[in-house]
Amino acid sequence: MSEGSGVIRYGILSAVMDYYQNVPSGIETAHTRHFQGRGDESMPMQRLGRALSNACDSEAKATYSRFAIWGADINTIAHEAIDAVSVDNKKVAMQKLSLILKNMRAFIDCFSLLDSQPGYMQFETAADILTEIKQRMEDTKENKAPQYEDIYMRICDALKNEDFIETGEQL
Repeated sequence: MSEGSGVIRYGILSAVMDYYQNVPSGIETAHTRHFQGRGDESMPMQRLGRALSNACDSEAKATYSRFAIWGADINTIAHEAIDAVSVDNKKVAMQKLSLILKNMRAFIDCFSLLDSQPGYMQFETAADILTEIKQRMEDTKENKAPQYEDIYMRICDALKNEDFIETGEQL
């Protein structure tokens, strides 16, 4: 760390990533440091939401720990999927994998939205990301389903709000 900056050196993070990519115990030994409270299937998405809320607040101090807790949830769900596969319980394994995919896709799109803001890499625009989600909902006719209409309308409203798209204001 550079003195007083409070930022960890990438070399340390890189070593940790190399461990998980290359050393067998990186996958064989489960995490035990983080709270992995048992809850309903919505808990990981709720925790991701709290972490993203902190990511949008420059004064928030718990952002990284919230993402770590969310990641621990995803890790636990992945282990549950592996356990289900090992006992040939395809239904449970598929449910767990689906839950992981939902969370990862939300993470990817939300971080892409954060990255689309002025001053960041801006590989995609907010309009690109939201248009893709809108199109997916239309292609699958989910935009017409009563339980999803509000979500669809919020996506459409965000796309109509040119100030949001150009200035990077938060929804």
